[in-house]
Amino acid sequence: MNSEPKIDEAAIAETDPHVNLESGQCCNRTNAVLLAVGAGLVIGLIVRSLRPEPTRTERLADLLANLEDRVRHTARPALRKATAYASDGAEVMRDGLHTGEALLARCWRDTARSVRNLFS
Repeated sequence: MNSEPKIDEAAIAETDPHVNLESGQCCNRTNAVLLAVGAGLVIGLIVRSLRPEPTRTERLADLLANLEDRVRHTARPALRKATAYASDGAEVMRDGLHTGEALLARCWRDTARSVRNLFS
């Protein structure tokens, strides 16, 4: 004799849309996502706990590298400005030398003209 109670499949399907009556499995997506996130966290914690702790030397090297990066990042605008001033100064000096050479040449020309006019 059949002693199993009869299940009203239509009533179950109406009350819980996540029940798949054909395969007999309950597929609740929220629980699956929470399970996957939890498993990922557990695996991450295990990997982190198995990793060796850095030595003093490694921590000091990381600290110095971080400090160097911060100083370099902070000083970058000042270095750019100093470079611009240096290149502008070099251009001014170069232009000044050309101007000075031109003034000296003009002075020699005027002196030569004056001397020629003196003897002519």
